[in-house]
Amino acid sequence: MIVLVVEDEALVNMNVCDFLVDQEFTVFSARDAHEALSLMEELGDAVDLLFTDVNMPGELDGFDLVRLVHNRWPGVRMLITTGGREPSDLPPDLQKFGPMLPKPYRLEILGMMAAKMIVAD
Repeated sequence: MIVLVVEDEALVNMNVCDFLVDQEFTVFSARDAHEALSLMEELGDAVDLLFTDVNMPGELDGFDLVRLVHNRWPGVRMLITTGGREPSDLPPDLQKFGPMLPKPYRLEILGMMAAKMIVAD
């Protein structure tokens, strides 16, 4: 099961990736949307789950990334995270792509959500 983690905060990125590897996921990491899109070009439909923060540096945020990935690779499941917003704050067009995990979150909750999303059809 392959997860692409997109998080610009280095310590958070490292902790999330280490945790998911410990949970036996294959993990790729990006620090912004452009890096994530480059990885998606390489990995494509092999990615089972995109786990992305909303707030990122650069011209594309997590919402933009989710839209772009969905349009190109519609089979990839999405899990969005951000601080200071509630799940109901997701733009209406993104609510259909998957849940939002509010920050701060426990890594165990992330692991359970990721596993559930990947095996769900």
